Amino acid sequence: MSVTVAPSNASVVFQLASLLLDYPQEATDDLAPLQAAVAELPNGEARAELGAFLDWSSATTPRAREETYVATFELNASACLYLTAHHAGDKRERGRRLLGLRDLYRSQGFEPSTRELPDYLPLVLEYAAAAPAGHHVLQRERAALEELRHCLAAHENPFEHVVAAVLSQLNGMRASPPQEGRRGR
Repeated sequence: MSVTVAPSNASVVFQLASLLLDYPQEATDDLAPLQAAVAELPNGEARAELGAFLDWSSATTPRAREETYVATFELNASACLYLTAHHAGDKRERGRRLLGLRDLYRSQGFEPSTRELPDYLPLVLEYAAAAPAGHHVLQRERAALEELRHCLAAHENPFEHVVAAVLSQLNGMRASPPQEGRRGR
């Protein structure tokens, strides 16, 4: 007899956010499974924020969602989905942090299914949905997430709801650092 353990609410929120913040693809054109997952969440901020985003998505064509995504994240440097891009200091420091993230993923048996840099928010969220160490990565990058939310809110951008849902899950989580792989100098 096998027992299936339900994922935590935070894991569900992080996985949904990972899908919704990644470049729109056919997999997210059918919103019904995403809406069903949100409906299973307990009442609260994450459910409300993800629901608001999915309401916008339902009223928008896939093409318009794609155009909004491009205008938001690819043509607006302020709304950067690479968490260490603005706060890591010099290129060398950012490189160390990227390598540390890559090593952390590997140490946990997580092999990203994308060719994105390890600090790409949808990738970090995918990792956080699968491994508790990912929650600490999100906590460490909370300032970047807050900055992204502020930028999106200032432009009344619907993606702000998804980032708000992620931030709501970080409240009350411990901020102790994950055991990242250390690199020699």
